[in-house]
Amino acid sequence: MEKYKNILEKLEWYKNKSSEKYEFGIYEIDKREVFITTKYSYGFVNNKPLLPGHILLTTLKKKKHYNDLDIEEIIDINLLCNFMCYIMGNLFNTTDFSIAIQDGKEAGQTVDHVHIHIIPRKINDYKNNDNIYNDMNKINLGYGKNIICNSCNNTINVCSQNEIERNFKLEEFNTSIRSMEQMEEEANLIKSYINEKFSY
Repeated sequence: MEKYKNILEKLEWYKNKSSEKYEFGIYEIDKREVFITTKYSYGFVNNKPLLPGHILLTTLKKKKHYNDLDIEEIIDINLLCNFMCYIMGNLFNTTDFSIAIQDGKEAGQTVDHVHIHIIPRKINDYKNNDNIYNDMNKINLGYGKNIICNSCNNTINVCSQNEIERNFKLEEFNTSIRSMEQMEEEANLIKSYINEKFSY
């Protein structure tokens, strides 16, 4: 526990810390989706999680590539990643995670803003473990491009500005876009757990 207190201190986190605006590439993230804000980064819930507890971390300043980050930002977002694995592990009863950065278009990045996926994992959540990476490439956040589903050979239309298709066929199951109420509920759960454990 002391380790994570020290991490939060280095992240300059305090209860109810927030930003005026949360940008993610060309998109704006609603404050209700955000569960933690540090000096250089923030964390938010996923509108189409591949598995329960699938969250994202990104930088407050828009930076396209991991190598575009300043030293302070590199330290901040990676410490935040370590801290959030501890938090999500406790909330979702696991010590195992898929942690991924899709750095650039050819790596599957669909939002031009550095971000880290943290996905709590459990035994048999995917029959073929590598399918989770195929699915991550398909939907990311579902913004800005059409998705071809390998398992169903259908094209799923995803528009940047218009309403997004609500259902996404993935390798082993389907996912759908969550309501703001569902996302706010999960963000509040995570935020409350952090505040309960680390606010003094």
